[in-house]
Amino acid sequence: MNLSVPPGLDAARVEDPGHGVDDPRTTLADGRRVFDAVTSVKTFEAFADTGHESYLTDTPDQWRRAIRLFVESLPAKNPDNQ
Repeated sequence: MNLSVPPGLDAARVEDPGHGVDDPRTTLADGRRVFDAVTSVKTFEAFADTGHESYLTDTPDQWRRAIRLFVESLPAKNPDNQ
């Protein structure tokens, strides 16, 4: 693989919660390296039969489940300490 930016270098700006297993542009291992570099609360979801496109379009049920489980895993916000 030839990337202009090594996986994980700019992980702080990652907005995507998963990785397509069949992604022709980057490997699942690269996706894991980016995931490992993120220091905030996180989950990793591998989307089977999906490449480098919208997980919501290709696998809507799995995507919705991944997002729901992630949101449900977040700590409850204390209204006194917003």
